[in-house]
Amino acid sequence: MGDAITPLGKKWEYLHSIWILWLIFPFGFLSFISFYYISLRVRKLKWFIAGSIYALLVIQFFVVDEFYPKESFIYDASVMLILGGWIAAWINAVISRKTYLQLLVKQTKSEARRMSAPSYDIQETYSLDPSAESSQSVDTPKPVEEPINYNTSLPAEKVNMNTAAQEEIAAIPSLGNILAGQIVEIRKRRGPFHNFSHFVELMDIKPHILAKAKPFMVFSNEDLDDRESEHSTDHSKYSSGRVVDY
Repeated sequence: MGDAITPLGKKWEYLHSIWILWLIFPFGFLSFISFYYISLRVRKLKWFIAGSIYALLVIQFFVVDEFYPKESFIYDASVMLILGGWIAAWINAVISRKTYLQLLVKQTKSEARRMSAPSYDIQETYSLDPSAESSQSVDTPKPVEEPINYNTSLPAEKVNMNTAAQEEIAAIPSLGNILAGQIVEIRKRRGPFHNFSHFVELMDIKPHILAKAKPFMVFSNEDLDDRESEHSTDHSKYSSGRVVDY
């Protein structure tokens, strides 16, 4: 199919062109499935319309075959329509493949940006129940609160995705040994990952798997040192307290 169309390489493009195989079915009886698939994948209306046209050609053939003899002119015309639709579907698929892959890359990058955006946990600070405030006397001393553990927001261990071995990557939640092997292979062929967005572009991993694995990923030793330094700073900041005499 020539040179690579996208920056993700020919292997990625072949993997996401399997939908064309539906056109191999004789006389194009299932060609409409290919266009319905790419239409739903990248939300493109024109391919949905094309799939509907190819589906109507298949339907008309079965209707004619049911009510007209094979020796009739109408049956011959129906066969010509189904064959012409099959040829047209192949031409349309070859032309549409390039546009489809480019749109799919944009969609993948958009999902990567959403995954890399910071998320914030909103905690309720004040009580919204006025009766709870009125039930406490002004002169009643407030109970001493237990020290808060501020270390729970950091994962137990970070893995440098550019230097870690396959076994270390496989230990990351939701990845496993198979994905770890693929990550190491891509890293050897394409070089180190620049950041999380670059990692998502190169690896075809489902978003819900990335969401579980992301807190455990870093892409340079500097990032790892910064997070460990931030972790130790927060610990020393909040582990100390002051003594209040009453």
